[in-house]
Amino acid sequence: MRCMFAMILVVLSGCQPSNDTALTETERSQAGGLRQTETHQRLHAFGGTLIGNNEGEWGGEVKFQEQDGTSYTVVPDNSHGIFEMPYGVVALTGLAHLGSNRGAIHLLTRPPGKRVTARKLMQLPGAPCDVIRANDRITMRISSWHRNADSGTVTRQYTCHALLSDQDLIQYKCPTPEPEICFG
Repeated sequence: MRCMFAMILVVLSGCQPSNDTALTETERSQAGGLRQTETHQRLHAFGGTLIGNNEGEWGGEVKFQEQDGTSYTVVPDNSHGIFEMPYGVVALTGLAHLGSNRGAIHLLTRPPGKRVTARKLMQLPGAPCDVIRANDRITMRISSWHRNADSGTVTRQYTCHALLSDQDLIQYKCPTPEPEICFG
């Protein structure tokens, strides 16, 4: 009887996909997502490389890496994109987690012989996500929570914004249908 049970287990274990196959598919899927966001997280500028890191509630940063490999933090917040625009290099940062929802746009500069520095151009109404550069504008969605007065249910809502210049952020009607997930 034990022998029969062991044989059944051996046969059934051969019917399942291997962990290696499942892992390979997952890795392929994640690699595609990483390639999609990676282009916004690394920018060669100021004689070195700006690197954006987003670790969610564990923190993130926009850092600068010199050509000799040394690096330092420029903005100590989660990066949602680093872009070279006609008016300078900008970094979008922020975090939306639990009760916190903050975001900002920073202008990065490097005076001759000095370190790269950041100046906050504007505060955003929340953390940016789905950040895309199209020509000379950067579009993004920003989430907020809405409580229905009648039912008491809380739902996530999004507003869409476009950065047109270093001083001009406009809100526009989000395209429909609006995705329920926001990446970034």
